Amino acid sequence: MFLCRLLIFFYFSSTCFFVVAQKSNLIFTSNQKTEFKVTINNIVQHTEFMQQVSVVNIKGEQNYMLLISFKNDTSIIKQSIYVVDENVTQFYEIEPTKVILKKIVIGKYSFEKWDKSWIVPFSGVPILIKDTLKIETDSLAKDSVVAVPFEDHYRMPDYDGKIGCPWPLKNEKIVELKIQLQKLNLDDRKIETAKNFQENTFDFCITIEQTKDLMTEFLLDETKIELIKFLYPFVFDQDNILFLKPNFSYENSFDELKLVLGI
Repeated sequence: MFLCRLLIFFYFSSTCFFVVAQKSNLIFTSNQKTEFKVTINNIVQHTEFMQQVSVVNIKGEQNYMLLISFKNDTSIIKQSIYVVDENVTQFYEIEPTKVILKKIVIGKYSFEKWDKSWIVPFSGVPILIKDTLKIETDSLAKDSVVAVPFEDHYRMPDYDGKIGCPWPLKNEKIVELKIQLQKLNLDDRKIETAKNFQENTFDFCITIEQTKDLMTEFLLDETKIELIKFLYPFVFDQDNILFLKPNFSYENSFDELKLVLGI
């Protein structure tokens, strides 16, 4: 009996890699056979550039910020995607300037015919987003060369810096979140509420000014850092982050935030 149980255990251990059912999967394929790398929410999903990859075991009913970098190109694609449900497989085609959702398969999806190197579990280990960008070097300086990641986006007056998402929420939505936060006393519960609000708001996107407004609802610098850490991928005007500095009680808190974000 023990031997039978052991054989059953090894059978399921060897096959579970190929059929992912607990959460959802994202399959990315280049339509021009170009090699790319996938970053989700500032987390690099695989180390090698590939023409096809599947990110498996990712939570459904949630927004994610997707960044695609290319092996032989300095441009990147950056856009938000939404995993519609648990236990689905979403197929994306990568074009030179955007990522297109082609189809959704509901239920179990078999990876039995896939090369194992093409399948990566959703990574929970943060890697600084600056490591995923190509660097262009000249005789004077080094700087990140980032193409505008969205075909259509909000034009903020007097801002031409890095864009994290295309269309910031209206202030009414931020007020809605603030009202929820004001009903709570503990910063930890406020963080949880803010995260839930972000996850449940389709195409969540905010400005630095709106982020400053949310920071006023938190007492501790520690939780303000935690707030900005998970909001930063969804901030429109990311290069304006310096304007958050006065909202911290201690000067070294902003330095700590920059270390956390890798900027």
